[in-house]
Amino acid sequence: MDGTLAEKFIRLSRNAFAVALTCAFLGGGDALASSLGGDASFAGKPCPEVHGKDFDGAEIHIPARSRGKAEVVNFWGIRCGSCLEEMPKLDNIYRKLRDRGLSVYGVNVDGAGADVLIGIMKKMSLSVSYRLLPDTDFTIMDAFRVTTTPLTLVIDDGGKVAYQHEGYAEGDEKEIESRIEKLLGAVK
Repeated sequence: MDGTLAEKFIRLSRNAFAVALTCAFLGGGDALASSLGGDASFAGKPCPEVHGKDFDGAEIHIPARSRGKAEVVNFWGIRCGSCLEEMPKLDNIYRKLRDRGLSVYGVNVDGAGADVLIGIMKKMSLSVSYRLLPDTDFTIMDAFRVTTTPLTLVIDDGGKVAYQHEGYAEGDEKEIESRIEKLLGAVK
């Protein structure tokens, strides 16, 4: 790693430690979610409207509210082992269902810019075909009250969160795919 990249990574690590320490002091994610205005669950509720730029600089609006479509928003971190395990599984789902109207957006929660994340992902041989967004100012994270990663939301064509899943264990992708399949089947 060059000096600039290493310095950014160290700074991000310190920030992540400070956030983790604050959450632990407050009693974990539930206490943090409560302090932000209540329940952190969005299942059954309208999806917060957010926008950002993907790694290529293209503007993305979530939710897109495209008739007959479904969206997945996945919050992930570069140092989150479960996130890194889940990403290829989500990519498989995306590749399988994109022609039926599925869009997947991976929102990175590390606060790093696209250039830093791309460099780290290359070194890790991590690649996905869905769109990735760096949330450098944490506005997307804040809108969704993210307190844990990975966090996966399935959004229907009306902009409502149809399903929310926190964490990842082998096999969780089957439930996520099933929920997406039901949405895509219901909106044909």
